[in-house]
Amino acid sequence: MRKFSAAAAVLPLFLTLAVVPAQAVQITGKGIMLGLSLSRWSGEDIGRHDAWMSFALGGFLTFNIIDELSVQPELLFVQKGTKWPDNDLNLNFRLSYLELPILAKYSFAAGPSAKVFIFGGPALAFKVGATMRFEWQGELITDDIKGMKSLDLGLAFGAGGELPIGVTRLTVGLRYTLGLMNCYEVEGEALEAKNGALLIMAGIGF
Repeated sequence: MRKFSAAAAVLPLFLTLAVVPAQAVQITGKGIMLGLSLSRWSGEDIGRHDAWMSFALGGFLTFNIIDELSVQPELLFVQKGTKWPDNDLNLNFRLSYLELPILAKYSFAAGPSAKVFIFGGPALAFKVGATMRFEWQGELITDDIKGMKSLDLGLAFGAGGELPIGVTRLTVGLRYTLGLMNCYEVEGEALEAKNGALLIMAGIGF
C-alpha cells in the first residue's frame, strides 16, 4: 500500500513537468513512434523464465530548454510480460500499459545534419489489460490475471539518433525501462515481480 501511495503521490509532479515546459519554452518537435518491446520480470521466487516479445507505439512532444537540452514527454501503449516455456503449461503473462515517460534529452551533432542523443527520466504506467495464456490438454486457454497492480513506475534511459528527411525527421532509439515497483500483489503471497523492458523504437518527427 505504501508503494502504491508513493507512486500516486508523484503523479502530480510528473504531470506538472509535462505541462510547465509547454508554458515556458517553445515546442520544437512532435511525432509518432513504433517499435518492438522485449520484456521480462525480475525478482525472487519467479523461477526460470524467458523474455516475451511484443510491440510499443505512441507519440511525443519536445520542448527546448537550451540549445542541446530538451524535455520530451511521451504517451505510449506498451505491452510487457514474461513467459515460462519450460513448464507443462507453457505459461505466458501479457500486460498492457499506457505509459507516460518524462525524459530529459541531450542532443549533439554527428555530422552536417544528423544528431545523436541520450535521454533518461521517470516513466509512469497505467495498466489497461492483464491476461495469461497457457496450454491445457492441447487447448490454448486465456484468462485474466488476478493481482496485477493498476499503477507501475519505472526509470527509462537510452540513446538514439535522428536524420532529417525533407520536412520530417527520422528517429531511431534504444531504451531500457527498469521497473521500480512490485507489479504483482496477491494477499498471502510473497512473490516480488518487477517489469523490465528493452524497447527498439523508430519514428517520424514533424
